[in-house]
Amino acid sequence: QFAVTGFARDAKTRQPVVALDMVPVDATGKPTVGKPNTYTFDARVNDEEPVFNVRFLLFLTQPGKYTVRLRATDKVANKTTTFDLPVAVVSPDN
Repeated sequence: QFAVTGFARDAKTRQPVVALDMVPVDATGKPTVGKPNTYTFDARVNDEEPVFNVRFLLFLTQPGKYTVRLRATDKVANKTTTFDLPVAVVSPDN
């Protein structure tokens, strides 16, 4: 789960339009999934709220060190930002 802030709002609807994707990559930088999890947020956000929350499922099936690469593209402002979150998955017998 993460939050998105700093987005622009459409002039007519006063709502954000943000394309989001998440790609887990292994220690060598190779994606661990065939295609990224994607979502376009264009739902109702209160005019006074500067933030909205998003959830992506992350299946932790193989021990190792990974990076969860998040990307948000503000379709109104035409700006993109990324965030890399390091994740370590340990064997259940540890």
